Amino acid sequence: MQSVVLFLLNGAGPMHMEAARWVEYGSSANSFIKSMPETRFAQTGNVFGQLTDSAAAYTSIACGVKTANNKFGQDKYSENCYNLFERAADLGVRTGIVSKTSLDESELQSLLSHNKLFTTTPDLVMSPGALAFNSTQLTFDQVTADNTLLNETALPFQAHVTLTKFIDSADKITLETLVFSALNVLIKDNKPFILVINAMTVQQLAQDLVGEAIEAELIGAKLIQFCTKNKIALVTSGTFEFGGLTLPDTMIALKDALPATVKDTEKNQARKTRFASIQAGLVTASDKQTNAMVLVGSTHKMNKINHIKQINQHVFDILLGKTDKVTGGSDKDMIRRQKMAKKEQTTVKPEQQNELFIGVGIGAGIGIAGIVAYFLLKK
Repeated sequence: MQSVVLFLLNGAGPMHMEAARWVEYGSSANSFIKSMPETRFAQTGNVFGQLTDSAAAYTSIACGVKTANNKFGQDKYSENCYNLFERAADLGVRTGIVSKTSLDESELQSLLSHNKLFTTTPDLVMSPGALAFNSTQLTFDQVTADNTLLNETALPFQAHVTLTKFIDSADKITLETLVFSALNVLIKDNKPFILVINAMTVQQLAQDLVGEAIEAELIGAKLIQFCTKNKIALVTSGTFEFGGLTLPDTMIALKDALPATVKDTEKNQARKTRFASIQAGLVTASDKQTNAMVLVGSTHKMNKINHIKQINQHVFDILLGKTDKVTGGSDKDMIRRQKMAKKEQTTVKPEQQNELFIGVGIGAGIGIAGIVAYFLLKK
């Protein structure tokens, strides 16, 4: 069986990832999700066609069904769902969660609550701590004093650490620390696993998500390299779009990538400066979820994904070898294309007919960048 990493971008629509790309790379490179061999747009609405909330969105992905808002781990009839982790446990597959949000928030309850298999728990849990959830092997003080313990502790274990916003954080323990510590633990004995990574924390205004999206962008680029090297499948998706974000024309002034040679603290300060330069121009249509589609990317052929609920079956198709890895380009080429500086193009050339790309232009008369998303089906 094939191990799978499911990298979820909480609240991120295409414009959040595009804003993160501009801040980090300017016009010199593309977002990590464009480096995925397969990409799709997916709807996020709930079972009644309404705007989804986080509970319904995560239940769609965890259980493969649409449900009503305010329900997690249950279908529209309030029946408990057979979720991703339970299916994996039945197959003898290890499971794990790494989350930017605390376990007592609704996003993860679709995987951690209402288990039909009452003895089934994830093999690995790493998340920000809450008083209601005490660590079973590692205390917060232990992790803070020596975060190498995250790589050395035997399964199963839980570690709860305090994470702050990426843009404001100089902490040694970040979401990236947890993600790759979890992966290094899970790959030790070559047994198959499903690891769900819940990136980004949704704030009240969508502007705050850009900093979170930068963090997700940087982790995503490293995940591509790690998963390619270790022959792990990678699936990534937004969970819903939050805020109806529109990008400002000040984005176009960010031509150059951030310097790669400066210290991390200096680079983070540069991110904050660039973000401040465009933040005033960010326009949001809502302070809640919208009906905008999200982007889904995969290393494997996506036979049918037009709603996020179908991500669930796609993960198991990969796990059980029912869908092929996309071989249109080599693994090295996928990494090379992500690293290679590219100028953004706004027209489609014949050789680009199998690509998804987001072109950024200036909105005439209103001074706001119009975002044109081109989705061209693979032949």
